[in-house]
Amino acid sequence: MFSMLSFILMISSLGCFNCVDS
Repeated sequence: MFSMLSFILMISSLGCFNCVDS
């Protein structure tokens, strides 16, 4: 359960970074 939350958080962070970079 927690692992999934952490994974989603990481993906969201990466996406945000990509969005900002782009």
